[in-house]
Amino acid sequence: MLKNVFRKDIPQRKPITLKYASDKAILVDKPIESSPGFDPRVNYDEYEYLYNISEDAQAHLETITYLVIGAGFEFIGDEKGVEKCEEFAKLVGLHDILENDVLTHLIFGNAYNFIVADDNEFGFTLQVVHPKRVKIVTDKYGKIEYYWYDYNAAFVGEPK
Repeated sequence: MLKNVFRKDIPQRKPITLKYASDKAILVDKPIESSPGFDPRVNYDEYEYLYNISEDAQAHLETITYLVIGAGFEFIGDEKGVEKCEEFAKLVGLHDILENDVLTHLIFGNAYNFIVADDNEFGFTLQVVHPKRVKIVTDKYGKIEYYWYDYNAAFVGEPK
């Protein structure tokens, strides 16, 4: 009895059916276009704007960032290697870089750091790069060939 009452009062969902021309996938011999380092279909400018003006958005994203990075991280391995890694992490400010990367990834869907030559004892450091200034260049099969960095994010011509 109760089932009949529910059936009358609650509208029933109609099943969704989709019609396909074929069950087989058609492979098109077309090269996959190189894409920016972030999804061009998403309006990341809006995300960035909202993060910058909304205290709520900032608080939520920074809370998530803190939960990911939190109290820090630990290097595990042989004693000499761990000591060197900790020295490098302190030298470049790795904790701050990772916090920035997590936050950037939450806003833009990607985060990049380039390894660049430096005059420190390690001979290199990490450079934080904005994802809008990076384009992923792929071959015709979609395999990544290289990351193209352009400070102006124009990506005109060939990379230098």
